[in-house]
Amino acid sequence: MQAIKKITIVRHNLMGNDELSENENIVNEIFYDDHGNETERLNYNFGGEVEEHIIVKYDNNHAVEERLEIGGEVTERTTRTFDDKGKVLTEERHYMEGGSDVISFTYEGDNLVLKQVIDTDEEEGEKEIWEYENNKLRRTVAYNLFGNLESEKVYEYEDDGLLSEITETSFRDELPEKTVSIFNEKGNLTVEKRYDNKGRLVARTTVQYLENGKPHLFEEENVRGKKVTTLEYDEAGNNITREENDQDGQRLSYVERTFDESGNMLSAEIVMEPSLQTPGQHYRLEYKYEY
Repeated sequence: MQAIKKITIVRHNLMGNDELSENENIVNEIFYDDHGNETERLNYNFGGEVEEHIIVKYDNNHAVEERLEIGGEVTERTTRTFDDKGKVLTEERHYMEGGSDVISFTYEGDNLVLKQVIDTDEEEGEKEIWEYENNKLRRTVAYNLFGNLESEKVYEYEDDGLLSEITETSFRDELPEKTVSIFNEKGNLTVEKRYDNKGRLVARTTVQYLENGKPHLFEEENVRGKKVTTLEYDEAGNNITREENDQDGQRLSYVERTFDESGNMLSAEIVMEPSLQTPGQHYRLEYKYEY
């Protein structure tokens, strides 16, 4: 199979319009090297002008430098170093106004145990810690630049070693908000429950799967009501439709996709129904490939 060299994504506005060329505009142009790595991305605004230009350089198949250009000027630049196994060791973010933050990564064997930010003044900033037991991830914690605990994740496993539950606690104004994710015997997420800082259940999402393991039905309940999202697939396993409805069966959004024989997306038609907060949208994205 030939390697993809470039993908051009074109948006066709269908809201109240015929499919005329003046209702088309390029959204993205994405370029790839011979290894399938993304080397360049151009993001366009509705006026057809380049809004962002992202360039990625590789060494030994590792992304060692990324640049973001806006208006022809470099606004962000990130450089990375890697070890001989391909694990990232440092990431330095260079800022247009001067100075940089350096992020260091520490490992025990193949397990990442520490991610630490050091700012321009060589002061410690944000930090993340990973804790393991018998080579299984048990807990992650994140601290903000003031050293305050920002979030915590606790991982639980069945006797056979499969992940059964993740409890994530985030701290907003030092008050904890919790999300509990429950997994089935195949490792698929089946229930997600969210609690406010008083421990009250405020949202619940359940997921149903097809026999082939693909997610099929998402039911989300919160204080505003219920929302149901249904996914359908073709024989190759590609997700061809996604429909979102409210508790009364009224459609909120709909996405229909087409694919080629290799599983590459050819088009995606998106309908966003109007609401009290947002206007409606109806457009199609067309994916053009160059090899």
